[in-house]
Amino acid sequence: MFCRPAPCGGNQLLVASCDCSLYCLDRNDGRLLWKYPEAKGAYHSSPAVSGTRVVLGNDDGKLRCVAWRRGEHVWTADLGAPIWTKPLLASGMAVVGTIDGRMAAVSLETGSVAWDRKVGREVYLSDPVLHGGCAVAGTVDGRLVALRMSDGRRAWSFDAGGAIRGGPALAGGVFYLHSTSGLILAVEAASRRILWSRSLRGGSIYAPEALDDRVITGTGSGLVYALDRRTGETLWKFKSPGRSGICSRMGGSVAAASWNGNVYALGAGDGRLEWTLKTLKDVRGFPLVLDGRLYVGSLDFHLYAVEFSRT
Repeated sequence: MFCRPAPCGGNQLLVASCDCSLYCLDRNDGRLLWKYPEAKGAYHSSPAVSGTRVVLGNDDGKLRCVAWRRGEHVWTADLGAPIWTKPLLASGMAVVGTIDGRMAAVSLETGSVAWDRKVGREVYLSDPVLHGGCAVAGTVDGRLVALRMSDGRRAWSFDAGGAIRGGPALAGGVFYLHSTSGLILAVEAASRRILWSRSLRGGSIYAPEALDDRVITGTGSGLVYALDRRTGETLWKFKSPGRSGICSRMGGSVAAASWNGNVYALGAGDGRLEWTLKTLKDVRGFPLVLDGRLYVGSLDFHLYAVEFSRT
């Protein structure tokens, strides 16, 4: 599983899988409530929920909308290229990026395409974020691009100096970008002024995580860094045996997923290892932290739920 589970309703959890299916589980005990098996390709796009609907993209190039209560099909929009980004749901539209370098907006009500624009070589795992009435995403040819939600016209673009495969993270009016070259940037969203930049040992294909006064990011070299959000100074780092990817806040800890099959619980303040969750294959999915539990999928085709201390 490559995707972050999505909570919906009171106790339901939506899980998009590499086996081409969308599952709805009871998040208390993991019971299967329904399965939506319509896709022809694997899911790399995390599901996004709005009201009673869930929207997600697929490797078959189709964006699908499903009613999450019973898993009933609502509409399909064929965008013609694999979709590896979580949809941005805003202004009555779902905005996604495609592997062939486009961003497209689809009506949440009807599934009709409102606009479709070429922005670069690839929009890979760069989930669009909303800022200033624009959908903002990164491209593999190193640009952060903002398109107006209203008509898809380009409002601005920013040269990040390296391929952006994940992100951006947006917090406190600042974009945080980690390129595959190892460069991590803090960029003021309003002016696109670089506040600080750091070159880390190892690039990343995932977005950094902005947590309180720090930015947490994993790298291809296996290092997890905590950087000061104001200055970019290293506060701590942790070395795992495999490529480190996605990091999520978990109470007073950070959950760091690794391609060696483990998820590491690290102290948010000092980066010390607190405990390890071991799975049978790579953990490339995005962890979900909710109500004292960590939910994370592995390439062993299992979803794990782990309770943790919230202090």
